Amino acid sequence: MYTQPEQIIVYLETFLKAHATTLGLHYVCAAADAEEIVPAFPAAIIVAGSKSKEKIISHKFGIGLTAEIFIMHGDLTEDHRDRNIADMVLASAVEALLDNDPTLGGNVVDGYINGIDPGFVTRKKGTGIVITSKMSWIGISRSTFI
Repeated sequence: MYTQPEQIIVYLETFLKAHATTLGLHYVCAAADAEEIVPAFPAAIIVAGSKSKEKIISHKFGIGLTAEIFIMHGDLTEDHRDRNIADMVLASAVEALLDNDPTLGGNVVDGYINGIDPGFVTRKKGTGIVITSKMSWIGISRSTFI
């Protein structure tokens, strides 16, 4: 069972890269690799979220893990109507794909996208604005202690 946020982002990165062609994603990376400008759109950037832990029964912890997936759709120069439809279709496709793997390959007890927030980000070197959907993933895992 996964117990650390970095395990979640590595799995999500590998999973989305494996399905990138089907989804229409041109670039997928974990946040640690995303320090350079995103080279192609649409893109998915996966960022580790929080970790929480509580005792659930004797010698077991319940572990809450979160991650954010930023779906970066492209430049604001595209037609607004077409961009909005494409944004919704891509975010829904990523959510549906993850809904089909709620245990992340058996590595968590359960997980799912619990929110999608539209927005935008400014590119690192000020070369424009990119439309973004922030997808929040939440999962539950467990570990045993002595």
